Amino acid sequence: MTDNIYWIWFSSLNKMSVIKKKAIIEYFGHPEMLYKARREDVERAKILKPKECDAIFAMKDLKKAEKAKHFIKEQHIALITIQDEDYPRKLRTIYDPPVLLYALGDTTLLQRDLTIAMVGSRKASVNALHEATKFGTALSKMGITIVSGLAAGIDGASHEGAIKHLGSTIAVMGTGINRCYPRSNQKIYQKIAQKGLILSEYFMDEPPLAFHFPQRNRIISGLSDGLLVVEAREKSGALITAKMALEQGRSVYVIPQNIETPSARGSNQLMKDGAKIVTEPKDILEEYVITVEDLKKSQKKPSDDNNELKKTGDPVQDKILNYIAQGYNTREQLLYVMQMTIAELNGILSMMELNDLIVLKFDQLYLI
Repeated sequence: MTDNIYWIWFSSLNKMSVIKKKAIIEYFGHPEMLYKARREDVERAKILKPKECDAIFAMKDLKKAEKAKHFIKEQHIALITIQDEDYPRKLRTIYDPPVLLYALGDTTLLQRDLTIAMVGSRKASVNALHEATKFGTALSKMGITIVSGLAAGIDGASHEGAIKHLGSTIAVMGTGINRCYPRSNQKIYQKIAQKGLILSEYFMDEPPLAFHFPQRNRIISGLSDGLLVVEAREKSGALITAKMALEQGRSVYVIPQNIETPSARGSNQLMKDGAKIVTEPKDILEEYVITVEDLKKSQKKPSDDNNELKKTGDPVQDKILNYIAQGYNTREQLLYVMQMTIAELNGILSMMELNDLIVLKFDQLYLI
């Protein structure tokens, strides 16, 4: 994370596309180099058009960035750049990752092993709002982090369902991070800032311009392992997000709704197009974790290998070692079968790693 004044200045250059911002960083190495570059140096890069160069040189003033830096520090907002180690690893894999993110809240949520995006209509049916809250709650209780866009309707209900539980929630804004939109979601915005995470790639006070939201949607899907469309109209933002998720190689799920409901025509069409139908949270979970039912079906008698497992003298650690030996080698899987909090599990796993019992490689746990 960084509070570098030049990164903050760079984020205020709203006339430049995300792809060009990424290319500029790759060419110059750091926004400070761009700020201090001569006109001919920028033109030599052959990335920007003359008008875009004009815009950069017209904005070569750090006063606005200094004011924003003071606000960021005062409000405990983090700035995460694409050059930082703690930049979300899933987001790095998309075609057009944001070069920087303003983050308010618990940034450890960005490193969670399993995240599911939930999207849908702003003017959702009563049943769809109920389903959004139910799925958000159930998935979060299992340690899955819910990502959505803080819009009215399905987004807000999904956040509300997730915020109180283990997985918590990430809200991706289409405005500056200090500007809640819509205002009707101010209460949930404040809850998420305290117990979850709010993200934005936009500079302070940036208004809710129409093109911001489709752009915001690529971050929602990019942060996630899968996308759940609760209810969506035809030609809706939720369908745009679903398309982005498919392009990014994410799984797409749909909750079936009444075929007579106008607000569900788009999501029902997704089912016809091949999205996976889900009617309860375990329909999603089964693709990512081994359930208790699966464990009972596949449980074997202790083998010679299992009998040779190290014994720690701690029953909880020994139980975890046995589960890892059986193939439960992610945090989400262990959370499911161990029935403990993420904080408790992480503490035990850290101790086991220090004692050379296990090793973590690429988010997978292995016995030593």
